[in-house]
Amino acid sequence: MKERLINIIKLAVALITFFTLSSLLALGIKSMGFAITNYKDIVIITSASEVILAVLIFILYNKDFISSKAILSDKDFIKKLVKYFCIFWVIKIISSIVMTVLCLLCGYEVNVSENQEAINLYTTSAPILMLLTSSITTPIVEECIFRLGISKIIRNKSLFIITSGIIFGFLHIFPTDLDIIYALVNSIPYVTMGMVLAYIYKKEDNIYYPMIIHGLNNLVSMIILLCSWKNKKIMYNRKKFWC
Repeated sequence: MKERLINIIKLAVALITFFTLSSLLALGIKSMGFAITNYKDIVIITSASEVILAVLIFILYNKDFISSKAILSDKDFIKKLVKYFCIFWVIKIISSIVMTVLCLLCGYEVNVSENQEAINLYTTSAPILMLLTSSITTPIVEECIFRLGISKIIRNKSLFIITSGIIFGFLHIFPTDLDIIYALVNSIPYVTMGMVLAYIYKKEDNIYYPMIIHGLNNLVSMIILLCSWKNKKIMYNRKKFWC
């Protein structure tokens, strides 16, 4: 009972910090007379808050980090990691197709989510910082909160996987100005990815698996986004030249 209460307090501290730290840092910067005028400023503040949060997460769950570290010397670690990463991406693609089909059936436009739109804007404003943050600190923070933290409170495997996936998925969509049905359809890929990461964590009982897979997924996605943005920029410059 005492251990469960401690785990609830840890998760509560992590969640409260997760949802408020960026805003508090922004308020602090504004109170010192500095203006936040562009997306790059927002990225810097968000990245700083994630670094602080990652340190807090390590303090809260340091025993789990240390006990899980032994898996890194496992000779099958890389093989399992590649297998899980491939499974993750296949399911990610399938869930995106399902979302697209449902959008078309419901008469909705097939657009990127508001979360992805924000990421696109931030990435084009501060590409290197976003690449580092999304590939390193974001996976540490989100996996420790939504996989490790929740698993210590919800012991039932199936309930944990479902709960972890739904909370993780909804976090990437809500709050939103979208129609509720449209928002729920848009959340399908995020919820699915959250459930897959939760399943992998439970399967291996090791936080490094979902953490590294999450980081690799973000790294690949960011590289694709940056390459796409660079190509669009090149095409735009060529168009300007010929015009």
